[in-house]
Amino acid sequence: MRPTSRGSIPSSTAVSPSTSEPTRRTPRSPKAPRMWASKCSRRPRSWTTRPACRSSPTCSAGSSIAPGASSPCRWPPSPTSPSARACATTARTTGSTATRATTRHAARRPGWMTPRAAPAGGTGTDRRPRGSPRGLLCGCLPWRRLRANPLHWRVAMPDQVTPVATPSAVPVPRARGMRDLLPEQMRAFRHLEDAFREVSRHWGYEEIRTPTVESYSLFTSAGALSPEMLAGAYTFLDWDGWSGERVMLRYDSTIPVARAAADAGIEPPARLLYVQSVFRGAEGEDWQCGLEYLGAPPVVGDLEVLAVAADTFAALSLPVDLRLTHAGVARAAVDAAGLTDVLARRALLDDVAGNGLAAVQDAFTGDPAALAFVQAALGGSGELALVDNLIALARTGLPSAAAPLEELREVAAALVATGRAVAIDFTLPFDFDYYSGVTWELRGEGGAWGRGGRYQPAGPGAPESACGFALDADRLSGHFADAPSRGASVAIVAERAAGLAGALRLASSLHRHGISAALGDARDASIRLIVGPEGISASSSDSSLDRATLDEVVQFVLQHK
Repeated sequence: MRPTSRGSIPSSTAVSPSTSEPTRRTPRSPKAPRMWASKCSRRPRSWTTRPACRSSPTCSAGSSIAPGASSPCRWPPSPTSPSARACATTARTTGSTATRATTRHAARRPGWMTPRAAPAGGTGTDRRPRGSPRGLLCGCLPWRRLRANPLHWRVAMPDQVTPVATPSAVPVPRARGMRDLLPEQMRAFRHLEDAFREVSRHWGYEEIRTPTVESYSLFTSAGALSPEMLAGAYTFLDWDGWSGERVMLRYDSTIPVARAAADAGIEPPARLLYVQSVFRGAEGEDWQCGLEYLGAPPVVGDLEVLAVAADTFAALSLPVDLRLTHAGVARAAVDAAGLTDVLARRALLDDVAGNGLAAVQDAFTGDPAALAFVQAALGGSGELALVDNLIALARTGLPSAAAPLEELREVAAALVATGRAVAIDFTLPFDFDYYSGVTWELRGEGGAWGRGGRYQPAGPGAPESACGFALDADRLSGHFADAPSRGASVAIVAERAAGLAGALRLASSLHRHGISAALGDARDASIRLIVGPEGISASSSDSSLDRATLDEVVQFVLQHK
């Protein structure tokens, strides 16, 4: 084994003195230290002639050779060789970080420069570290750094090729889970969010938008996301070349909104709305319209947020089924089950979070009063009278559930008194680690359209209580496929180049009157205006106007809009 300049790192190949073909040597010992994770550390500096240049009929020094013949390239090259001079020239002209670093290495230690010829027609072999891409030409930079900084991959030799993006005839698909919103879908989406914003602003809510990328610790420290949820998050390292912080795409909007309000010093009560996307592994990108009432008092805050949700669906003319429950009732049932084993209690909490009170029936087989309460809650009609019946049963069967039931009754009674239909449903799924009071589901055609409830925000500066909801904008916007088009209603065409200024003035005048107009032919335009040397001509599907003035054209468009 031949020692290298960076320590005794054995090589797996060497060159026989009688031939240019490499011969196998003893594999490198697994205990041998790797002093420098680059291609250079794998080549013995004692080589004086490079093996056969199979990759190209022209070697890196510019000499013509036959395939399979020995290359006249010196190994390693000297600082004055054509290869080193070419690399230095490229570094000066391209300003590449990789080539500048390569030139510095070559000036100090010529043996660390590793020029190589580009493959001809995609054939041939090259010597590169395992796992490195073809096209990494100068191996003087650590491979780990190059892998973290792919923008450093630049041309190091004039006759060599690097992995530079080139136009391809093959279409590049979207990233998995992401989606495009085309004009027709955007019209439906804008119709939904405009109605939501308008209703929310009537109740005093202001819009906020949080970053798409948040710190991973923000969600783990809040404790609002279970390990199963975090396993489906898009996480990665915010890499700066040597170290990095774990970050994630926005998995939930409630936690970032509470964080942003605390960072900005917004004092509760704070009413904030948002329209933004979240990113979840199984669902991919999902758009939401939601709001958060930070510092919301019990009952009063619940009523206000529920009223905003109900008014939004009324503005959209969509019938919705509002179903209510209370997290305190299910929590009281789990506590009454008397499970002392931590894992068994956690399993029961998860089961209740997914199936409601139905998950605790088996735990009360020896307690007839508690079992009667659970069966009445699951078999009730869903009307307000069900809560009154459960309050009476809770006094003997589940005393700790009486207070949450009183709170639930107060909220439901106020909604019913204002003409809003509600249903009491103790089978609703909800997150035990998140919600703490009245929770609800907005159910419509095809499933849940939104969920919300009262929760306890986490983190420094967070209020004691908050309330909010989020609507599934992707699912709801599908109900507005016939939303009116917002394309240009007027197409303005100039007969000659000299009429372009007049066409532009005409478009600006129409815009001031609230009329959409575009230069040139427009696909959705119902009125066509032609600007000529003798005036403006206007035409629609049922009438026309010739040699009109600007004021006459505006009146014509307003009549036929």
